[in-house]
Amino acid sequence: TSCFVYVSANSTGACNLTVGTGATATAAHDATDLFAAAAMAAAVGTSVTGFANGDAADALPVIATDEVIAAYCSADSSGLAGRVFIEYVRV
Repeated sequence: TSCFVYVSANSTGACNLTVGTGATATAAHDATDLFAAAAMAAAVGTSVTGFANGDAADALPVIATDEVIAAYCSADSSGLAGRVFIEYVRV
C-alpha cells in the first residue's frame, strides 16, 4: 500500500497532513503508516509520496481487511485542498 498527495491549495493554518490506518477512524488518528506529517503551508503544486511506516527498508505497509484509512491535520486545515491517492495490491 502506498499513498500519494497532490496539493492544489495551501493550508492557511499551516497544518501537517498525516494518513494512517487502524481498527477505527479514532484509532487511525495518529497513525503514520501511509503518510507522515507533511507540511501543507507552502505545498501547492507539489506531489508527495508517503512511505512512513518507520521501516528502514521502506517496506510497504499491509492493511488488514478490518482496518480503515484516515487522514488528519495537526493544526488548522483552512484553505487546504488537494487529492490523496492510495494504491494497494489485494492479496
